[in-house]
Amino acid sequence: MKILHTACLTWKIINKNPFLWILVIAYFLYLFMGIDYYTSGNDYSPGETLTQMSFLIQGGILAFLLFGVMFIRIEERHYLNDIFKTIHHGSFHKISGKLIFSIIFIFILISASYVMFAFKLWFTGTELSTFYWSAYQYIILYWGLTFLISLLIGCLLAYIIKGKLVYPILIFIWALIGPANKFLLGNSASKLGADKILSLLNLGEPNPYAIFNAFYGFPLSEFHWAKKLLWILCLIAIFSIIYLIKNQLNKKIVIVLIVSILLLMPSIHFLTLDRQIYVSASSTENARENYDYNYYSAHPESLDNIRKTDVTINDYKINLNIDRVLEATVSMSVVNNEKKPLKQITLSLYHNFKIKQASVNNKPVNVKQNRDFFTVKLDQSLDPGDNVDVQVSYRGTSSPNFFANRQAIYLPYYFPWLPSSLQKPAFNTSNSGELLRNNHQLEEQAQFTLNYDGNQQIYTNLSRVNNHVWKGKADHGLTLAAGEINKTKFQEDILIQPNSWPRHSAKDIEMLKQANHKLIQAVSENLGLDLHDPNKVLYLPILSIRDHLSSQRIWYTEDYMIYGQNSGYQQSLMPEPQSFYAYWAVPALTWKHSGVDESPFARYFGTVFAYVYNKQHHIPDEGELLPDHLKGDQQKIEALSAITNWVTSFNDYEKMNNFLNDWFKLVKKDEQGWGQLLELIKQYR
Repeated sequence: MKILHTACLTWKIINKNPFLWILVIAYFLYLFMGIDYYTSGNDYSPGETLTQMSFLIQGGILAFLLFGVMFIRIEERHYLNDIFKTIHHGSFHKISGKLIFSIIFIFILISASYVMFAFKLWFTGTELSTFYWSAYQYIILYWGLTFLISLLIGCLLAYIIKGKLVYPILIFIWALIGPANKFLLGNSASKLGADKILSLLNLGEPNPYAIFNAFYGFPLSEFHWAKKLLWILCLIAIFSIIYLIKNQLNKKIVIVLIVSILLLMPSIHFLTLDRQIYVSASSTENARENYDYNYYSAHPESLDNIRKTDVTINDYKINLNIDRVLEATVSMSVVNNEKKPLKQITLSLYHNFKIKQASVNNKPVNVKQNRDFFTVKLDQSLDPGDNVDVQVSYRGTSSPNFFANRQAIYLPYYFPWLPSSLQKPAFNTSNSGELLRNNHQLEEQAQFTLNYDGNQQIYTNLSRVNNHVWKGKADHGLTLAAGEINKTKFQEDILIQPNSWPRHSAKDIEMLKQANHKLIQAVSENLGLDLHDPNKVLYLPILSIRDHLSSQRIWYTEDYMIYGQNSGYQQSLMPEPQSFYAYWAVPALTWKHSGVDESPFARYFGTVFAYVYNKQHHIPDEGELLPDHLKGDQQKIEALSAITNWVTSFNDYEKMNNFLNDWFKLVKKDEQGWGQLLELIKQYR
């Protein structure tokens, strides 16, 4: 009761200060304007409503730092310390009462903020989902706990430092610990190489300058919670030590000190463990926009030291665990396609996945891992056409572009998160600064058995057997997706999309279905491919600055399509203008589906085919995406200039389709030559 009385006394004193109410009113006015901006019109992005409030949180940090100073100064002004010293355990009750008052006040503040946000979200038609609960956790983590830590820092500063010197120190700390610290100190920090320190000190949104990833959701990993706990424990420990130095021994304060120190050790250890944390900011070295690009720029493709082997994998048995990192044990049936016996097998695997052990036919063997490749030595030669059982266990963090942790999973079939028989790296880089995904889809159909024991609901192209097991055959590979996403079913069609995006109508689904059907029909007829309409679409946001290529937006299999769309609000599944859709889909249906990797030769084929398709089907297309401002060797410039001039003025669709068919045959060849294309143009013009 004494603690509650102290909390009530604190409220009565604070309540009389008009400064408090001015700040509270300003806080909610700013919040209301931000919520209204990001939940209205074309700027609709509920996630960014919270993540883009960095300046509101920065202001809140300053306010609570000042409140902390005020808490201590009030005691000194009214000589409350002398009064509490005359009461048995009075100092402990005083501290506890203020802490309880602060927690209650902050809880009411952030809960009112959440109610305002959730009401506006519900009013705009966003369906109830886990996104609402994630939003509340986000507000507690990055607003509530940040304000509490700021108040404790203010109290500690005022308790140590007397007089007005506390205020310039307070301002400096305010600039260090807020989400806008790089904005306030960025240039100075960059010169001193202290960017990582600012990221560590930041108590607010960890990616304040990044676009909200509606698929991944809010950054709520245990790392961020542990980081806040570490701050609180450190402040409590420091305050307890200083209190015991300044005052007589207090058993309750000693107990608090011992408990906080004991909890500090596991907290620090937990923060040092390996984990995949979502980082997105174009200026950050380890951001998803830069990490892979920097790595593959520094390690260009080189197979000189790799003994390539022609093998296929026709059966995968996968035991998968995804928590802080990805851990997998994969058993594979590997077939020798060469005309001679093999003494070793080379496969591909993303370089961050480190192989712990390997076996062949249940016998341990040596394995050598080099970047995105690993080689398994066989005890006995593998004859042509024979198969061998290879098992590898590996662990590590996935690519920032294809995250895999307890919060979200995105492991598409074309990324080598499973051992791949195609000996090529996961990515390449272009001379113009693009990160290109190498396609690791299966060469032949394979059987998959997945055993996954995780807390997320996963979406995959296999059939579910029970709560932890999925089985099935796949022509291209295995895709796993989990996160802030859900599925909507329209008869036989399924759309999987982020929870915070508005639900699309049956009409939108039908428009996309018809667009796919017409394109697939045209590609199948013109190029002689056996394609089928997918009945499942994984509709995800595109965020990376290196994802702007049209050819990277869509990936197609006969069962499902991965469709990348801009992160902002999209009223329709089809882009505006609709002519863009052909430029996105044709590469997926043609050269990517045929296992050809990204190259200018293949990319320009897709562009020209899309333009001809739009023109043939009377879809308005001004040709602004056709090859322009060409650079490179003379044959390339001459060939593409001739094609552009021809396709913008032709009328004979039969001749053009025959030309595209022959061009596609060149695309599928290992050696793609501009000279051959130039000769082909001359034959048809």
